[in-house]
Amino acid sequence: MSHYCFTLDPREVFNPLRAVRRVAEGGTAYWRAWTIALAALLCSLLGLLAFGVGFLLTSVWFWQVAGFAFATVFTETFRLRAARNP
Repeated sequence: MSHYCFTLDPREVFNPLRAVRRVAEGGTAYWRAWTIALAALLCSLLGLLAFGVGFLLTSVWFWQVAGFAFATVFTETFRLRAARNP
């Protein structure tokens, strides 16, 4: 999705081979982002202990953490920020 936001080319989203290639190019940083996202998901599920009300807050937090983790990996790995702002 980071590449789509940068290029506005729909092939970035709808071509699974392109997406898998980007994951492979992401290397260990990509898997670290998954680790962060899964840890945040587990914390988010703890919100269910607050009778669901806490889950509303923690699920929003989870999506922000996961989105930031993956966007950061792809922005830094593929130098999307540097390419946009010379």
